[in-house]
Amino acid sequence: FIGKKIIHAGVWRKDDDRMTYHAIYTDGKTGKSFAKRFNVTSITRDKEYNITQGTPRTKVWYFTANPNGESETVNIQLHPNARAKIKNFDFDFGQLAIKGRSAMGNTVTKYPLKKLVRSEVGSSTLGGRGLWLDTTVGRLNRDNRGQYLGEFDTGDMILVLFKDGNYELTDFELTNRYEMREIEQVSKFDADEVITAIYYEGESGVTYVKRFYVEATVPGKKYPFISETKGTQLIYVSTEEQPRISMTILKGKKEEEVTEEIDLASFIDIKGWKSQGNRLSPHTIKEIAGLVAEEEPETEDDNVGIGGTIEWDLEKGDKKVKGGKGQGELF
Repeated sequence: FIGKKIIHAGVWRKDDDRMTYHAIYTDGKTGKSFAKRFNVTSITRDKEYNITQGTPRTKVWYFTANPNGESETVNIQLHPNARAKIKNFDFDFGQLAIKGRSAMGNTVTKYPLKKLVRSEVGSSTLGGRGLWLDTTVGRLNRDNRGQYLGEFDTGDMILVLFKDGNYELTDFELTNRYEMREIEQVSKFDADEVITAIYYEGESGVTYVKRFYVEATVPGKKYPFISETKGTQLIYVSTEEQPRISMTILKGKKEEEVTEEIDLASFIDIKGWKSQGNRLSPHTIKEIAGLVAEEEPETEDDNVGIGGTIEWDLEKGDKKVKGGKGQGELF
């Protein structure tokens, strides 16, 4: 038995300085209401701690736990009999500094309260936090183990592309578990990112290519982006800006093998995520392989030293770099 009128229960982690608690309470002695943001990085087991000033008749009106230091905006309604001119206003926790659990907090109002409602959850006041995916066990971590996914802040999501031609968006809770044997790619979701997919359609026997944005964004729900007919298979999927493939086809009656490279970004326009796509080739396709994007080498002419000049030949469209040092000198 823990006690009555519990307002929060959760797993506590030692030295977790990202978990930030928000509280608004009315002090029983003064009648004033205070707001505070605080961490709990250490505790003694079975010892009770007071998050208010501990005076009789004190009341906690609002309490939340924010795993990544998210800010919050709370709508506060004062009692109808309060003498205040403004009886309805918003309070932003993001304006408060994060202190210890024993801090008194900042005064919100000296008038009696009637109701408090969360109106908005803001971004983290602590900034984003790096996240990694351990591909051996399919678990997220912050300990630099596995594939780096990026910096995550409030509202960010993870994009999961499955081998069966579905995609799913998830949050970035460390309790998430990903079945890696079913997954083609896991990455940080970017709404402006284009997904390129090639699949074999089982009913028609045709290989299609399509490019699309993620439009359906309900977290935790799978969305099929290829045909669901029997025999359909996903061949290739990528979120690269300039996806390129090597394709081997069989041409003519003699079925001569011809290998060609295709820039998929210029091969097909971006369409809806439910679209069928375009036929990749009228010939029999023997093999498709993704190509790694190559960075363009930096040419010598592109390096303009300090004090150098660039001359343009408007007729030929050429440029020449003159003078300057490759490395500037400070002293």
